[in-house]
Amino acid sequence: MCSHHVRERIESRRIEIDPEFLDYLAAKCENIDTAVILGKNSWLGDICLIILIVRNNQPATIMFRRLSQSLDKKHLGVDKIIEIHAI
Repeated sequence: MCSHHVRERIESRRIEIDPEFLDYLAAKCENIDTAVILGKNSWLGDICLIILIVRNNQPATIMFRRLSQSLDKKHLGVDKIIEIHAI
């Protein structure tokens, strides 16, 4: 189930995605810490990637990274990165 923190991030950044879909994605991560790239969004004049971080098969947080920032497992603190571009 999406944490209160994840729901707050969705609302504060006005992301149009169903929290139940995030739960579905988290369940598919096979208990591996995973970064799921959901898509791109404009924020404060920058184009950012919207990234769901999944830990222990639970949506832990939603992260926003500028396209110019590093996007690898080490910097995201995960074991796997997948892209679905659902947004």
